[in-house]
Amino acid sequence: MLIHGISWAGAYLLQAELLQDRYHVTLPILDGHGGETTIYSSTEQSANGLLAYIDEHHNGMLFALCGVSLGGQIVVELLSRREHVDDFAIIDGSCWIPQPTMLRYARPLHPLKWAIERTGVLGRLSNRSIAPEHRMPE
Repeated sequence: MLIHGISWAGAYLLQAELLQDRYHVTLPILDGHGGETTIYSSTEQSANGLLAYIDEHHNGMLFALCGVSLGGQIVVELLSRREHVDDFAIIDGSCWIPQPTMLRYARPLHPLKWAIERTGVLGRLSNRSIAPEHRMPE
């Protein structure tokens, strides 16, 4: 069986390690995440790359796909292109229904989001809300 996780979160890395003795697990690093030097360009481009990988390395079929947040959006895009690429899909924290109104307001704010993220302020604030023993070094 193949479980294909799509995520950048360290928790999924731990889960993959726990599952790897019984299953074949693949965890791709999304563009722009986890030290990846490629800049994230679009959900569609990520889905294209993932479909090409699945076709080349897994004969076009997986047992399961798993995606959280942006990874979930990529899974939704992938399944909209090819319905029978897997037997099961686990998707959390992703939109299934098109949100045109949200897109109209979010698109102009997108450059501001990246500017805020580059300052590191949000990361430091969220790090303070985590128990001290689980915090990332500042």
